Amino acid sequence: MKTKLSPLQFSLMLLCAFNLQPSTACAQGTAFTYQGRLSDGANPAQGIYDLRFAIYDSSGGLTSIAGPVTNSPTTVSNGLFTVTLDFGAGVFTGAERWLEVAVRTNGGAPFTALSPRQKLTPTPYAIFAGGAQAATSVAAGGVNSAALATGAVGGAAIADGAIAAQDLSPGLLNNTFWRLGGNAGTTPGTHFLGTTDNQPLEFKANNARALRLEPTATSPNLVGGHAGNSVAPGMDAVVIAGGGRAGGANHAGAELTVIGGGWANTNHGGGATLGGGYLNRIEPVAYDSVLMGGRENVIQNGAAQTTLSGGLANVISNGADYASISGGQFNLAGATEATVAGGGHNRALGFASAVGGGGGNAASGLWSAIAGGRDNAVGTAADYAAVGGGSQNQIGTNSANSTVGGGDANGIGANSIASTISGGVANDVAADSSYATIAGGAGNYIRSSSSISAIGGGMFNGIFNQNTNATIGGGHNNVIWQDSSYSTIAGGEKNDIDTTSPHSAIAGGQNNDIGPNSHHSVITGGENNDIGPDAWHSVIGGGSVNVIETRARATTVSGGLGNTVEDGSWLSTIGGGFENVIGTNSVSSTIGGGWFNSAVRSFATIPGGFANHVAGQVAFAAGRKAHALHDYSFVWSSRDNLAPSFSAHRFHVHAAQGLSVDYAGQRGDGGGERWIVLGGLSDFPGQTISTWTGARLTDGGVWADNSDRNTKENLTPVNPSEILERVASLPVQGWNYKVEGPEVRHIGPMAQDFYAAFGTGHDDKHLAALDSAGVALAAIQGLNQKLEASQRENSALQERVEKLEKLLQKLVNE
Repeated sequence: MKTKLSPLQFSLMLLCAFNLQPSTACAQGTAFTYQGRLSDGANPAQGIYDLRFAIYDSSGGLTSIAGPVTNSPTTVSNGLFTVTLDFGAGVFTGAERWLEVAVRTNGGAPFTALSPRQKLTPTPYAIFAGGAQAATSVAAGGVNSAALATGAVGGAAIADGAIAAQDLSPGLLNNTFWRLGGNAGTTPGTHFLGTTDNQPLEFKANNARALRLEPTATSPNLVGGHAGNSVAPGMDAVVIAGGGRAGGANHAGAELTVIGGGWANTNHGGGATLGGGYLNRIEPVAYDSVLMGGRENVIQNGAAQTTLSGGLANVISNGADYASISGGQFNLAGATEATVAGGGHNRALGFASAVGGGGGNAASGLWSAIAGGRDNAVGTAADYAAVGGGSQNQIGTNSANSTVGGGDANGIGANSIASTISGGVANDVAADSSYATIAGGAGNYIRSSSSISAIGGGMFNGIFNQNTNATIGGGHNNVIWQDSSYSTIAGGEKNDIDTTSPHSAIAGGQNNDIGPNSHHSVITGGENNDIGPDAWHSVIGGGSVNVIETRARATTVSGGLGNTVEDGSWLSTIGGGFENVIGTNSVSSTIGGGWFNSAVRSFATIPGGFANHVAGQVAFAAGRKAHALHDYSFVWSSRDNLAPSFSAHRFHVHAAQGLSVDYAGQRGDGGGERWIVLGGLSDFPGQTISTWTGARLTDGGVWADNSDRNTKENLTPVNPSEILERVASLPVQGWNYKVEGPEVRHIGPMAQDFYAAFGTGHDDKHLAALDSAGVALAAIQGLNQKLEASQRENSALQERVEKLEKLLQKLVNE
């Protein structure tokens, strides 16, 4: 049966067996019996194994003296096995011999050598006695006491085992010697093994000291293991449990110390414990400390109540009370309560600092911590700072409460209190930038004296010097330059807020820029937008290639493409559109949108449209190619050709189909219930002015009132003669309007006289032309009536005259 082995353990159990000869002398062979115990992990081995044996002259030598001898197969039952070994003559010559045992599963390969080798006890050296010369025969009782001189037989002359228990008196056997099979009837405190004078008691194995009990004034020392193990004079209550070797003895140099084993270990710490390993050292005054094992580990002078579990070349330094190193290699705990959990070349140098593992990490601040990783460091006085892991991350001097979560080559500079880099690669918070944060990403940086600033992530984003509360949300290659505190770039790529532009913001986009000294300015997005120097409180809403130039303060470009507000045009606005321009020093001007519009004077307005232009102050142009060239002019045009203004303070409408003014309520088609149209070539041909009342001004210059019968009611006849009489009595005067001056003369009645005479119109302050014409017509009719009466009267007189002439002629002719 083949058995799979875990790591094996082996122990020597019994002696050798002799081959007895029939002669009176002992003539032994070279074989002896060997018994051992074999374990498979934590359990006794069971089954068939192959065992291989070899003899060496030391526990660690490379050249075997005899063997190997292979016993195959060998039965192992409940862990126990017994074999017969024969290495031949000339092997056991009196020198120390070590047995190496190797094992494998039956028929398996290769053999596994068990460690350590087993030192052979004296029993096999009975083989050496087989070659001694002896008398051929001595008869029983042949030599009596009378034949021996007094003192002739000493202990050396008595053959081993020749004196049996029955040869001794019962009193001597029971009361003088400790029996190998145990004693009965002993009294505690009375019967004992030991010394009664002030001398050490030693126990030897193979004539080598194995245990030494040293008396002291208070509590004895117990020194086990190699004979070279020692306790310094005057020390008491010391225990060296074992270990040690030639040239590598263990030494205890303080009272109440313990060395558990190993070799070349030294314990000078009062009440300290050194568990084992080799070349480990606990130095003086390292009271109550524990060094469990490993190699070349040191608890230095004065490091009281510390713990070093093992590993290689780890050091708890002078005065580092309560410090601990769990393992690893070349680690250093250099301050009180400092901890290194493991790893290699780690240093915990600040009070209560900790390094969890990894390699090359150094925690120098009080209560600082490095969880792991490689070549991370927390600087001096960086109290409560922490590095979570990663590689080559740094927290500088005096940067208390700062944190680097992980990543690679991230750094927080000196005096940057409570700053944070969550992770990423090559991110940097420079010196004197307290409460700064970089959430992650790569190559992001916050320069010196930029406290409470933050970068959310992304790559190669930067906040320069003297920027408190500045923020970059993420993106790529975004920069807030120095002295621009409280500014924000939310994201995007290659966006810049220049120097001395605090409280400014770029929401995102690409290649947007806020120039120097343009504080409180905003670009909400888009690309290639630019707010120039000294243009504070300005806004670009988005779009592309929009520009607010130098000193164009409190100016807004809402969006669009290629729009520009030029130098000094503060408080101006472009709503959007394409390639619109507000010219230099055109203060408080506005272009709402459209294409290719331009305003070059202050307080100019272009609501939109195409190719409109304002060159007059407080002027307005809208529509298409409207040019307000004069101050306070208003130009609206729908023409294909240029439509300029002709003078200041004039309202110009260049409309191919006229001007309509709608008012009052709204009709279903969207127009007003009341309206006036100036022009209207297609809807009202031949009319310069048309109105909802029906009144109009013809192209010939004639004003025509609405007199449609269908629009009238309450028709009553008038007395033309009476109207004529009232007209005849109506005062008609020459006069001028006060606002026109005396040089502009008019003739007509006063409205009060006309109203008193005829009672027409709304009031006595106005005179309607239609009423004047009606009165005139009625008066003409009255005059006509009067003329017709006169004509009738004249006709009658004419007839009488003609009759008289005829009568006269007749009389003359007679």
